[in-house]
Amino acid sequence: MLAAFLLFALGPDCSAATLPPHRPLRILVVGDDVNPHALPPAQLTEVNDLYLAIATPGNGLTIDPSANSVRLVGTNQIETATALLTVPFDDPTAYDVVVYFSHRLPDNGTLSDDTTRQNAFTAAVQSFLQAGGGFVAFHHGSYFASGKESILDLIGATANGSVPWDTTNGQNVIAVAPSHFVTTNGLSYSTTVAYSDVPRGVPAGTYPYFNNTPDERYPSFAVNGTAGELRVLFGSNYSDNGTTHLLGFTHRRPGWRGVVVGYQPAEYQPNALDLDGRNFQILANAIVYAANGLVDQPRLFVPLTPCRILDTRTTAAPALVAGSTRAFPITGACAIPLSARAVSLNATVTGSTQAGSLSLFPGGTLIPVSTTLEYATGQTRANNVVIGLGSLGDLSVRSLQAAGTTEFILDVNGYFE
Repeated sequence: MLAAFLLFALGPDCSAATLPPHRPLRILVVGDDVNPHALPPAQLTEVNDLYLAIATPGNGLTIDPSANSVRLVGTNQIETATALLTVPFDDPTAYDVVVYFSHRLPDNGTLSDDTTRQNAFTAAVQSFLQAGGGFVAFHHGSYFASGKESILDLIGATANGSVPWDTTNGQNVIAVAPSHFVTTNGLSYSTTVAYSDVPRGVPAGTYPYFNNTPDERYPSFAVNGTAGELRVLFGSNYSDNGTTHLLGFTHRRPGWRGVVVGYQPAEYQPNALDLDGRNFQILANAIVYAANGLVDQPRLFVPLTPCRILDTRTTAAPALVAGSTRAFPITGACAIPLSARAVSLNATVTGSTQAGSLSLFPGGTLIPVSTTLEYATGQTRANNVVIGLGSLGDLSVRSLQAAGTTEFILDVNGYFE
């Protein structure tokens, strides 16, 4: 029944989201079901509805054809999401964007254990953003719950307070920021309203808007004091107090190659998944925008004449030591510009004193669970690999030998911008 509803919602009467050309995407949805008003399923948007809306063919999103390209992980399985986000960003099984719809912490362990699991997820998201991944906090994702402080700090804004449910007036969603990623990609509104709120940075003028009714709105949704570069995209002119309420934003911090997009629509169907396409249009645009990171464009590969960028036998001595991690600067050498986000490499090991393996990953990010090269004692072995770069234009190498050393060589043959 739900699948039929979604096909209807995205069918002939609701054109697919208007989106810029984009590469096939892999999208991880993380969240949980919340029903504080005990509403029937037809009136409530839950995380599975969101997952199905993103995964439904014909919605405008180009999805990677490989397995699990759109995957749903529940809040109580948060460690699964953490593991998925530690896959190297250049790996074909890595995800491009996280859509976070979680209202709470995990609650299937002790409070201490649940908080630890949540904080591990936050650390993985931080590394994911540093590597170039995108993060969309959709509605519940920004809601305050004790123990969620770390992820809310990362997102940049927090929703709080008891939730009034308005089935009569709803809220007018106003495009506050001119020429943002949604309006430039074709989202149109049916009418406009003259609205200003100078204290909150909205000058007098005519802004396009649409109405969300029925509507759930958090009475407090505010930028956190620790936020980095945060730009307001959407506000709402609440009829009960006449002031702009934060509804949508983009957020970046120094060192991130990716971006957070926050959006709080009206929660309840049909508006959150949108029979008329407005809120889903915003969500789909946010996903594509977040997937493209800082440059907001699909990545461009620039081939290079093969060039040896490091060799621990000579210029990058000494050899790698078992159990150690070393970071190597990449940009600025072998004609790799500072704008490079990833590099295409041939990685070689030789002269190892014991069998082992190496993991290559963007500098300043979490050590992945996967390995790049495995080798026997004394074996010379190579592998072609694409590795994302850290915020300093560097990559890290972790030696997983039990003891001893190995020599390590990198030859670069191209980069991605």
